[in-house]
Amino acid sequence: MTAAVIILALASAVVPAHARELCAERPGQTTPPCTVERGRVVLETSLIGWSLQQSATSREDTLTIAQSTVRIGIADHGEIAIGLTPFATRRVRDNLAATVNQQSGVGDLVFAVKRSFGRADAPGVAIRAYVSAPVGRPPSGAGNWTAGAAVPVSIPFSDAIELSLTPEINGVVNGSGRGHHLSYGGAAGLAFKLTGAVSFNTDVRVVRDDDPASASTKAAFGTSVAYLTRGNLQLDVGGNFGVNRATPGVELYFGIAKQF
Repeated sequence: MTAAVIILALASAVVPAHARELCAERPGQTTPPCTVERGRVVLETSLIGWSLQQSATSREDTLTIAQSTVRIGIADHGEIAIGLTPFATRRVRDNLAATVNQQSGVGDLVFAVKRSFGRADAPGVAIRAYVSAPVGRPPSGAGNWTAGAAVPVSIPFSDAIELSLTPEINGVVNGSGRGHHLSYGGAAGLAFKLTGAVSFNTDVRVVRDDDPASASTKAAFGTSVAYLTRGNLQLDVGGNFGVNRATPGVELYFGIAKQF
């Protein structure tokens, strides 16, 4: 917390005279190619998130609190970011055995860098890479190092409609906890600017997970609404809905993004 306060204080001292609009990576399943303006800091927080996955034999509820990312503009086309989930808990009920297992803990630290191309205030494409350090524990901690990269793309159809694409590839931990495997896929979505302050987003994300023990494909349809206040504070609410058995049936979230 002290480190975050220091970062925000330093950024406030070097804010440009003509600040760009808020560049938020939330809500939705796609990632925009824009970067935080040099000298600015953006704090993004999922205040609360809940997901449900169930079958005839089990029910799994996962709750996350204050999942946050601090993004810092370091150049006209570049930013760095640090993310952490302070608390997550997962409750699994076995319907056959009538037993309940619950795990809670902090998540892993995620470090990311993003470089955009084109106009600094409206780039069309970017490259984002990340690595996560295994400092957390299940259900949010992976138990080992992970890394990945994405190529966010934005194609405006008009001042009010925009197509977003985010192909991705990741090296994730095997379900056994030993070794890594590839996960790859992407997301595509349409954003509609309803008013100067309100936007609506709908998207779909499909990811193939090649775990040696149990490969699967996750697919989800998402929708969200965001409201931007005059103080560069964005409020959002949304949900993702699984379209196959490998994907959580429902994911709901509410969060904020604030530029300093």
